[in-house]
Amino acid sequence: MTAIGFLKKELRALVSRFPQLQLRYGYNDMVGIHVVEILPLAEYANNKALSEAWIDLAVRFMERFEEEEISFISSDSSLSAGALILELNAKSVLQRPHKNAGHLRGPL
Repeated sequence: MTAIGFLKKELRALVSRFPQLQLRYGYNDMVGIHVVEILPLAEYANNKALSEAWIDLAVRFMERFEEEEISFISSDSSLSAGALILELNAKSVLQRPHKNAGHLRGPL
């Protein structure tokens, strides 16, 4: 499974567990990092169970894809999701092909 495939699957599971969330996942080419934006900010900042869940996901991602990097952010971050790959719990679920979907750095 690719890094993108792994994140799509895991982010869908995260939203199933926390249906109040909106997630935007993208790849920021400028800094070479997978970025997951979690909204609303209050959930990101104050929900301990959510924090534990996304930290666990980040650790599993980094163990599995050692050459890849990931960052979880919210609306107060200066980092952006970059090229959007997946959006969950918006008005609809959007999936967009990413130009690097088959060509990311590191082992896939």
